[in-house]
Amino acid sequence: MDNKSYIEYIKIPPGSSVIMGGVRLNPEIPLPVLRSGNDNTSDVELSAIKTGIIYALSHYASDSKGFAHKYLDYYKSIILGEENAVLNLLTAAKVRIEKKDYDNAETLLKAISILMPNEETFILLSAVYAYKAAEAQKTNIEDYEAYDNLVFETLKAARAMFPQSSDIAYELASFHFREGNFVSSAEYLDEFIASYKTEDARLKNAKKMRSKAAEAMEKEDEYAEVYDLIMTDRFDEGIKKALALYEKYNKEYQYALLYGWALRVSRKFEEARNVLLSCLKSDNTDALFYNELAMSEWEVGSKELAKVYMKTAEDLDRDNPSYSSNLVLMNLYTSDYENAEKSLYNLIETDDKDPMIDSLIKEFNASAPYKFVYPNKDKDEHECDCHDKEHIQSDEHHHSDHTHCDCHKHD
Repeated sequence: MDNKSYIEYIKIPPGSSVIMGGVRLNPEIPLPVLRSGNDNTSDVELSAIKTGIIYALSHYASDSKGFAHKYLDYYKSIILGEENAVLNLLTAAKVRIEKKDYDNAETLLKAISILMPNEETFILLSAVYAYKAAEAQKTNIEDYEAYDNLVFETLKAARAMFPQSSDIAYELASFHFREGNFVSSAEYLDEFIASYKTEDARLKNAKKMRSKAAEAMEKEDEYAEVYDLIMTDRFDEGIKKALALYEKYNKEYQYALLYGWALRVSRKFEEARNVLLSCLKSDNTDALFYNELAMSEWEVGSKELAKVYMKTAEDLDRDNPSYSSNLVLMNLYTSDYENAEKSLYNLIETDDKDPMIDSLIKEFNASAPYKFVYPNKDKDEHECDCHDKEHIQSDEHHHSDHTHCDCHKHD
């Protein structure tokens, strides 16, 4: 339904004998009708009522008028009274999907899930949300996350309704595999493989996916082992294990980063820098990598280059306050107060509750030739310099109201 269409509830005239789907319409019960912005006619086609019911059922959960809840069985009986009603709607939804008309496909599938829930409908609906997520991934990250969550919520609802369904288990396994939740994926794959008896391409794919999930879980365990060793100060053992993984997986990027991090935390800065530089690429958008490289360069004496790398990390991930904090300290150390001030503003904008802010401001004020001015300072803290003697000598709290003086700095 486009933005110019809407649902209007009507009642058929008393004494009418209108039959839809084998059901005589009740003049006392309001019927949803699909209207468009240019539709001024009072005449109502039965097809508009049918479409209106479909939309009302589709938006059942958010029905503000409450009619879809109150008259649900009545509306369902009208649609289901038609021959092959659900099959026809399901076919129409598949056609919409093929044409990439995902909004109308979603409407039809949500209506079917109310009319007559079945496994295929939920799987198709989850696919629609997956297609929408893919479309939004490069343009709107919030929409992408919302649709991606709807994929999971739809499959979860299907699982609750059809707990023994191998098809739903397979879809959940695939979803978790794509999300990198390999433990959950493996659990659903084990269930699917145990219950699915047909030796076809789907079973082969499930077994292949299970093998990859096992490999991924092994990598996660190995990765976690290095992390635990380094974080518990067992540096020699941690570096040795990190190097082994680095070589085992042919110096893959993530293991180069892990090895470089282990070396850097172990204060082997020159080695850490060399390892990290070996996988430096111009198209790298990993802020964590640039943070590690910056810290290593800083410790070997390349202060200006370190700041460049840390600024790259800050630009790539403005949601992580640690990069701005690090950059503030680096700039203060090199007496670059202008850029220290900029990164301090970035930090406050990212998270004005960050515990580092107060100490960084104190450090800035202790070393910079001017004081840091906190952004969006409350007007109650304004210091008036209007030189109005009557104003200054009065007992009024002039910092709370400047309407009586000439400064108007709060405007």
